[in-house]
Amino acid sequence: MNGFWVGRRVEVKPECVTGYSRMKENDGGCGTIVAELGNGWVRVKLDKIKTSMALLYRTNELILLEKGGGQAMDNLKEAHRIMQQNCGINIGDTVRVVRKAKSGEMGWTATWVEDMDERVGKQGVVGNIYNSEDTLGIAVLHYNFPFFALEKVEPVKPVTARDKVMSLLADSDLGCGKENIIEAVGLVMDEVEGKK
Repeated sequence: MNGFWVGRRVEVKPECVTGYSRMKENDGGCGTIVAELGNGWVRVKLDKIKTSMALLYRTNELILLEKGGGQAMDNLKEAHRIMQQNCGINIGDTVRVVRKAKSGEMGWTATWVEDMDERVGKQGVVGNIYNSEDTLGIAVLHYNFPFFALEKVEPVKPVTARDKVMSLLADSDLGCGKENIIEAVGLVMDEVEGKK
């Protein structure tokens, strides 16, 4: 997005301070980009606002206060995109959030918000994977996480009645013909559970 990424310092162009939708007392001044929303939109946490509120701006309403870094950040985003594509996590996979991440860390284009802290240690199913130029991340537990904060876990296979019966038989002392009895019971259990 032409150098407008999370963590960059910006100033709102004076001619763009309208107060129309942003409340004039909060609009304008300098701040830090806290989220890239795509299509030329970013969220900016202005220095003069004492809460965590971030305002929505088009990038053409902002002036970058820092020079350089554009190519380096683009390279970092591209590296993140490639690592995310090859991390082995797919839509429908069960994952666990294993750690917090910093906004913009390792080229991740989303923002870590306080509510995400509560998701660390929890498991969820991947609903979407964002891999566009403006948005990178993996949607799980209602948030967009970076791939490096997730761990793929194998879903627990439910124990069936057949599994329980077969386990009991395997542990019992049936003497001669034990294998034949186990095989026969297995066939009956398959039929009961509708497998044959």
